[in-house]
Amino acid sequence: MAAELFLSQLGSKGNGVGLQQVMGGLKSLLPTEGGELDVQSLLKMVTQNGGGIAAMAQSWLGDGENKSLSGLDIKSLFGTDQVSEFSDQVGVDTDTAAEGLAGMLPKLLDKSSEGGNLLGSVMSSGAGSLLKGLF
Repeated sequence: MAAELFLSQLGSKGNGVGLQQVMGGLKSLLPTEGGELDVQSLLKMVTQNGGGIAAMAQSWLGDGENKSLSGLDIKSLFGTDQVSEFSDQVGVDTDTAAEGLAGMLPKLLDKSSEGGNLLGSVMSSGAGSLLKGLF
């Protein structure tokens, strides 16, 4: 799901970018566990960043409107070098990658939550299979 969301954010700038390229890049950039996206660790990373990004994350978990991120927010969150490395893996320039991630991240966390609660919190109850395929 994350790869498709990222590609949808690129629009025409993503012409020629393959789904497998994006999946590989995201697996290098985002926290994983057992080859799958670790949504709880991603949320922790976002909220520990503090400031405006942490406050925005609460809107993504809730059922209301999602606050948006900028490419600069993404570079601050992941680091410019990591975003640049991701962009090289995906085959787009760094700013395009950052903007694509800025559009993807809120949607990804929104789709991974319900009523302000992260669906990943049910991992230990065996319902973690709901989150399979997030890449």
